[in-house]
Amino acid sequence: LRKLAFITTDLLVVWKALLKRLGLRIQIMPQDVKTCWNSTYDMLQFALKHRKALKEFTSDLSNELQRFELDEIEWEITEELTNVLKYLKDGTLFFSRDSPNLQTVIPAMDKIDKYFTNRLEDPSLNVAIRALIVSAKAMLDKYYGYADHPEIYRIATVLHPRYKLRYFE
Repeated sequence: LRKLAFITTDLLVVWKALLKRLGLRIQIMPQDVKTCWNSTYDMLQFALKHRKALKEFTSDLSNELQRFELDEIEWEITEELTNVLKYLKDGTLFFSRDSPNLQTVIPAMDKIDKYFTNRLEDPSLNVAIRALIVSAKAMLDKYYGYADHPEIYRIATVLHPRYKLRYFE
């Protein structure tokens, strides 16, 4: 899918005509940035929304894009990955708001950790997505571990009127 975001000008005309024929809003696929899961989420969300158009676009022999066609298993993986990345995108947007503070960051990280743990317990989860979650959870645990050491994090949480000592119970 990443390579389809960089189609040539000639194919862009074909893509736009296809979207028009299908009654879809004319737009191009967002480009993915390898180091930013939000852009990957946006690209995959676009692909799922435009699945029919992408299938037709890549299967058209005159476009010479058959090597980019996704089979049903790949579309299922795309859906699973999009679900995981949506959770991370929501977290990123939450942490990027005007005034994130320690009292809200730690519970939000707990929520993400719980989501990952619950997803890993799902026996129907694709092995590739499972590996991705294990890796993401390890990274989260690494950074989350930093919050366990400095006393100021604990003090800030205890002083927060909403959490106080209940957070640590």
